Parts: sequence; structure tokens; C-alpha cells
Amino acid sequence: MHFLHTEIKKRGNIYQLVQRVPRRYQPVEARETVWISLHTDSETAAKVKAPLAWAQMIEAWEARLAGDSPDAESRLKRPKNSRRCGAFATCPLPAWQSCLGKNCCSA
Repeated sequence: MHFLHTEIKKRGNIYQLVQRVPRRYQPVEARETVWISLHTDSETAAKVKAPLAWAQMIEAWEARLAGDSPDAESRLKRPKNSRRCGAFATCPLPAWQSCLGKNCCSA
């Protein structure tokens, strides 16, 4: 996995994943470093969410490299759209386990 040097930083009350863009994706990503909101104020939850958020970024970049721009754009929007739950990426811990497939998180 492309998860070599990872930092989780708190911006205000929300944790962010801060990661350098791998060389492989520099042709499709102008930024040198990406900041991805983990939509949580819990450090424990942020550590759980970070690998999934990074995997979603990798999927989007891979789609862009393959020339599938519409798919890449939808993958890049997925973390923002998942704020209403249905995936543990935005549910509070430890309740996220019971959230899978349910609309149990508050917007």
C-alpha cells in the first residue's frame, strides 16, 4: 500500500490526514501534499479512518491514470458524500461497527 509517511494533524477540532503525493500520481495530481479531512474530532477514530481515506485517494488517482476521469471524479467525491454514513468512514467509534449499511449517523 502507498502509506509510507503519514501524519494525522488536527485542524481546529477536526483531524486531517496529511500525505505526500506518490511520484506515480504526480502526472494526475498537481499538489505535492494532500490534506484529507477525516471528519472526526477523535484521534482514535482518525487513526482508523486514515487508511480507508488514503485507499480512496489511491483508487481515484489510479482511475485518472487509466483515463477514466468521470470515475476518478466520483471516487474523489466519495469521502465527502459518505458523511451521511452507510460506511464507517464517518461514523463515531465504536458505533461504526453497527452503522454498516444503515443511515445511523447524524448529518
